[in-house]
Amino acid sequence: MHIKLPQKIEDKVRFWRRKLLPRTLFFRTMMLIFVPLIVVQVVSVVVFFDGSWSRMGRKLSENLVDDISVLIQLKEQGMPKDELQRLARDNLQINFNFYDVKQSDKVKKKLSEIIDEINSAYNKNFDPDVASKSALQMRDLLLKNGHLRDSARNNSLRDFKFAYFDAVQDALLDGYEQNQDFFALLLDNEERKREIMQVFLEDVYKQLREG
Repeated sequence: MHIKLPQKIEDKVRFWRRKLLPRTLFFRTMMLIFVPLIVVQVVSVVVFFDGSWSRMGRKLSENLVDDISVLIQLKEQGMPKDELQRLARDNLQINFNFYDVKQSDKVKKKLSEIIDEINSAYNKNFDPDVASKSALQMRDLLLKNGHLRDSARNNSLRDFKFAYFDAVQDALLDGYEQNQDFFALLLDNEERKREIMQVFLEDVYKQLREG
């Protein structure tokens, strides 16, 4: 069955067929042999690696879940927090922190109050939950700061806070994409920035000093 195409298109198809396809019987035979082989090889490689990566990802996920389950069991058996964190870090390459649920609720409540004050003072409409989560993400960035960890271990809280507020500026820039409007206000307003980050000061100092 031959589909009739406009003469102009027929001419173009004929031209490219003559230009691209081999003209001799030998090369046409080679094409019939090698093209299917190449297609089979490509499909086999794609299927193999796709299945391999899926199995590998599933296995890594299962291993991580098992490691976390072991850590939870050790905690329930009474292992000290610092020893458990060191065990996870040195043997399982897992870094984590403990959070006091009651303390966390107090922090969220305090943040919500400050954000409500900001909304009233600057005629803003920041969602307290979203802005609080952004501030908590900043805290997590500070907890990963190696320089800040060294400062916490070698200084009192009074001296630590100078390095802490210097690191806050970097954390705001690193997390800027998460909540641009909120972080822009904090970058431009030193008073509000210190007010919000003061909420985390003692908690960050304690965790970095003990971690």
